[in-house]
Amino acid sequence: MKIYCKKCHTQLSKDCQIGTILDYDDKAQETAPAVPNGMIIILDEDKFILSYLSNCETPIKKLISTKGAIAINPNDIEDGVLISCGKDNGCCGSDGMDGFNRKCKCGNILGTEWSDCWTQAEIRFEPLKVEIWD
Repeated sequence: MKIYCKKCHTQLSKDCQIGTILDYDDKAQETAPAVPNGMIIILDEDKFILSYLSNCETPIKKLISTKGAIAINPNDIEDGVLISCGKDNGCCGSDGMDGFNRKCKCGNILGTEWSDCWTQAEIRFEPLKVEIWD
């Protein structure tokens, strides 16, 4: 299975298999991947909640995506297909806390990347912006 931009059909991901929510590590922190390599996970909750640490104290939960969002390990994204857009805060990567920050080269805003030193490593696509094909 591969992920494609719904607008221009650019291939966004390498070949992966569909996993389940049990494969998703919602406690991944500090650049650890929330999604295993080679896997696509469709998040089945209406507003999936991601935990993150604030000043290394109590975990905070923030609503960050809609039901059906598609999560993937950043290592499974094809090179050069995602472009930074929107607010892309972070000291050494994207912290993902300001919403969508990745678009396709065609301009279609696709979802959010987390890659900063204090976040999990993940790219999450909005379900109406991409397609999964065999």
